[in-house]
Amino acid sequence: IKTDYIDKKICDEYCKIASRNFSAYGNKGRISAVMYLIILVLSIIGGLGMESFYPFYFIACIVSFLLAFGRYAAIFHKKDKSKEDFPKKTGQIAPIYSILIALYKEADVVEELVKNLENLNWPRDKLDIIFLCEEDDISTQDEIIKCANPLNSRLIILANGMPRTKPRALNIGLEYAIGRFVCVYDAEDRPHPMQLRQAFFEFCNGGDKLGVVQAPLVTHNDKESIIASLFTLDYAVWFRVLLPFICDFTGFIPLGGTSNHFRKSTLKRLGGWDPYNLTEDADLGVKLGRFGYYSRIIDFPTIEEAPPKISQWIKQRTRWIHGHIQTIGVHFENPYELLSQLSLQKFLGLILGIAAGPLFVGLRIFMLIF
Repeated sequence: IKTDYIDKKICDEYCKIASRNFSAYGNKGRISAVMYLIILVLSIIGGLGMESFYPFYFIACIVSFLLAFGRYAAIFHKKDKSKEDFPKKTGQIAPIYSILIALYKEADVVEELVKNLENLNWPRDKLDIIFLCEEDDISTQDEIIKCANPLNSRLIILANGMPRTKPRALNIGLEYAIGRFVCVYDAEDRPHPMQLRQAFFEFCNGGDKLGVVQAPLVTHNDKESIIASLFTLDYAVWFRVLLPFICDFTGFIPLGGTSNHFRKSTLKRLGGWDPYNLTEDADLGVKLGRFGYYSRIIDFPTIEEAPPKISQWIKQRTRWIHGHIQTIGVHFENPYELLSQLSLQKFLGLILGIAAGPLFVGLRIFMLIF
């Protein structure tokens, strides 16, 4: 397949471009993390009975219960099913769809990944599949060259550099994407064959301010361990209950790291992904809201693997919480500007979708203890 090598100077330049709008560059998230920990410690001290700090504990309990109430309200939300006949209405000529996949040390899943992408219900000559690999990952590069369809796939090799992150690779892939629409997948993903069509239908009928279409994520290994089972339940609640509720009432969602679909022009306007944020997907969701865009969730899912071991789960969840605190620090750096750019509904969606995660971890644990 066609292979391009992007040298370090160009990679660094794309990182600088992506860091101009609301970036975590320079460890901006540290301030919010310190503030969060201070409030948490003061609340715990109040919960232990020190009267001087009791107000912190009292406020923490109220905030936690309000966040819980907002999430419980999602149980009663009924999702609109009027779009189920979308394939019959999609009569336009299919545009080119670019699919970005960043891989690192994942040679063993490339063959299965290529098969899953070949199952997508989209004209073969209108698919632009871009595999993004690091320079030193020779085994993955060789496997892509061996398995990928040369008619609709390309391999882009990134020179070694920092930060070595998924969003860094995606930003470079975005510069070389030729499609009008862009989708992000991970190496282990098995997207539903009709997912691109449903996303395209939403864009055709959603107006220019529809910024992103998110597909739900479903795990396939729920019986492998208790951790995988709990993770499957967590994903089911998040993608089938909470996100549709937040999206329908606020127009905002913190994006998942995979299976999100964009117009390329929208991503270029936002500057792409922040290469310094550990949850660049959630951060991009906030940027979309600040630029006046709204989100949609579709039905056709992507199947992926749940972490089967507690060590893997802790590593993943720690990264998510760290990234969410980074995102809070970046976007609350100027709260007045944030409030002026976000509507009240989107601001509530930001609190429920991103801020509630770290708050729940810190507040609910000692609330239950005390």
